[in-house]
Amino acid sequence: MRGGEKPILFSQMGVGNPMREAYIFLSAMAVFLGIAIIAIVSLQRSGTQLDRLSNTHLKSQSLLDVRSILQMAKMCLETYGMGDCESDSFAFGVLSGGYRLELDKQGAYWADIYVERKNIRTSQILRTRLKLPLQDGKNHNKDKK
Repeated sequence: MRGGEKPILFSQMGVGNPMREAYIFLSAMAVFLGIAIIAIVSLQRSGTQLDRLSNTHLKSQSLLDVRSILQMAKMCLETYGMGDCESDSFAFGVLSGGYRLELDKQGAYWADIYVERKNIRTSQILRTRLKLPLQDGKNHNKDKK
């Protein structure tokens, strides 16, 4: 110390009350925790929305597949008859589907169509099953071989 200077105390250097410092620290931690919780909830909500969106897309794609399978069943019935086209199925990776033809008492054909598809994002298996009329009253009982 030079010529009569007094030592500088921590309280004089701007270091304040320990209770005040603890309050500031806890306030900062509360703000940080609040931001972290908001971020986590936001990410979780975003993930749920992506799951719903991907399921909706797969469901609409499955309905398009049902339409295609119905056309395949019609063409098969018209070309080969009920004997060869009573049922058919296929599988492509995460997609499988098929149909089974039925003849009702009035002589109309119905196609019982199913499509199963796995959502790669959620590992859910989405199933679509519809029973649709195949044609209006045309009778296709020919059996070509």
